[in-house]
Amino acid sequence: NVMWSSPDACMFLSSHSSEGEVKDATWLAKVLSAKIEEVGPENVVMVVTDNASVCVAAGKQLEHKYPHIMWVGCLAHCLDLLIKDICKQPWAAHVIDLCRTIVKFIKQHDKTRHLFSTHSALQLLLPGDTRFATAITTLERLVKVKEALVLTVRDPEWAKFKKRLPKQRRDRAKLIEQAILSKSEEGKRMWADAVVLVDLCHPMVTMLRMADGQAPCTGEVYHFMYTLQEHVKAADLGGRSAEEGAARRSALEALLLLRWDFLHQPIYAAAYALNPQFWHQNLEDENEVMQGLRSTLENLLGPDLVNVALQES
Repeated sequence: NVMWSSPDACMFLSSHSSEGEVKDATWLAKVLSAKIEEVGPENVVMVVTDNASVCVAAGKQLEHKYPHIMWVGCLAHCLDLLIKDICKQPWAAHVIDLCRTIVKFIKQHDKTRHLFSTHSALQLLLPGDTRFATAITTLERLVKVKEALVLTVRDPEWAKFKKRLPKQRRDRAKLIEQAILSKSEEGKRMWADAVVLVDLCHPMVTMLRMADGQAPCTGEVYHFMYTLQEHVKAADLGGRSAEEGAARRSALEALLLLRWDFLHQPIYAAAYALNPQFWHQNLEDENEVMQGLRSTLENLLGPDLVNVALQES
C-alpha cells in the first residue's frame, strides 16, 4: 500500500500486488518511483518504509535517482523491532511465556474469568501476535493486578474449581497458583523480572505510542535514543547474580546500538537541532547533529542556498 502524507492530511494512493513478482529492492523502488512521478517529484520530500533490508536498499536507490528526496525507516516499526529483540532475550521470553500462560488459563475458563472479575475492575490482557509492545502492556497489567490475582487463587471457589479439572489441567492450575503466590522459585523470578521488563521498556512503549499518534515527534527521536541508552545503563536489570545482571545489560546495550543504527539518519539530527525544547541543553554529539542539519537542508534547499545562508549567519 502506498500512502501520501502531509501536515494537513494522510491519503491512500494505491495498492500493489506482488504476486508473481521478484520482491527485491529494484521492484519496490520501481513501484515507489512510479508513484513519485505521479504526484510530482517536486512535491515529495521524504519516503518512509519499514526497516526490512529490501526496503532499505530500495530507499537508497530512490535517493540516488531523486537527490532531494530522503528515505527514512519507519520509527514505529523500528521501536517495535527493538522491543521484539528485548522480548526474545531468554530471561525476558521466559517471563513473557509464563505470564501468557497465566492470562490464557484464567481467560479461557468462564469460572476463573468470573472469579477474577470479582476481585479486579481491570481485565487481563493478551499480547498480540505482530505488535511486540503488547507483550509489555500485558506484563504491565499483570503487575498492576497482582493483588487481585492473589485473591483469586486464594478464593475458596478457586479450590473447588481445581478439584473438578482433569489431572493435566489441575496440575497446570497448581503451577499457576504457585507462580502467582510466589511459592515457587519460578514464580518469584517471574514477578521480579516482569517488573524489570516493564520498567525497562516503558520509555520505548511511550515513544512508540507517540510515533503511532497524530502529533509530530521527529524532533524527539534523537534525544530519546540518547536518553534511552542512559536509561539502560542505569536500570536495575535483576538477575540471580551480579554476573547475570551484567550479561543482561551488555546484551541490551548491543541491541540498542543495532536499532540506533536504523534511526541514525540526518533528518532526526536536523529535527533535534531545530526543536526549541532542546535549545537550552548541550547538544548530544554536536558535530554529528550539525552535519545532519546541513545534510537535510542541502536536500531540501540545495547546497548553494545553504552555503549562502551559512555565510550570512
